[in-house]
Amino acid sequence: MLAFRTLSLPCLQAQLDMVVFERHPPQARSREELNAVLDIVQTTDARKIVSLCTAFRKQFPTSEFLEKALELNSHDVDALLTLANTIPNGAHNLSAESTALLDRAEGYARQALEEIDGLKATRGVPLDKWRKLTARMRSSAQEALGFIAFKRGRYADSVAELEKSIRFNPEASGAVFFRLGVAYLYDSKPLKAQVALERSSQLGPELIRTKAQEQLAKLEKQRSPSK
Repeated sequence: MLAFRTLSLPCLQAQLDMVVFERHPPQARSREELNAVLDIVQTTDARKIVSLCTAFRKQFPTSEFLEKALELNSHDVDALLTLANTIPNGAHNLSAESTALLDRAEGYARQALEEIDGLKATRGVPLDKWRKLTARMRSSAQEALGFIAFKRGRYADSVAELEKSIRFNPEASGAVFFRLGVAYLYDSKPLKAQVALERSSQLGPELIRTKAQEQLAKLEKQRSPSK
């Protein structure tokens, strides 16, 4: 058997945070980004606003103005998924502020799932390709919900959501398997954690591979013979 000791929560949470979400008023990082924001703000044509918001999200996926763009095009699934997966990085404890961030992120994730349910297949796109595309979207939403549950300390829920994420997307990234592995650790399932972390190490990329190998090494040290 394995004698398992829970690893440092702040340490692992820091490793789970793939994108830093700063808490300050939105700021453009370049003249090009600022001009794109101004184009959206100054446009009165509803159709053009949707088009500009979609282009903005694609060109500036990490922009602090992404939520503002979403307000003008509330059905943008990719924007919803981006926000659902990045906002939780700003929650570092169970404070009221962190809880509010997680509530907001969860709202975006669940709205994304609703929008995905209502999507119609694009003309000219093969049905199997369309199904894979929407499955990847669902996978991203479930990953966000799993990350949010982990941040709330609901580790069994986190495991369930991350397992769904991987089922929806057989080509899940090493980052998803890493998050699942850590969730397994906190749900007291070290053997399953080892399998997920090994898969994460195989898939990479290098940063994820390194983090997964670090956790696997710690698991190895914690093994002890049954008494």
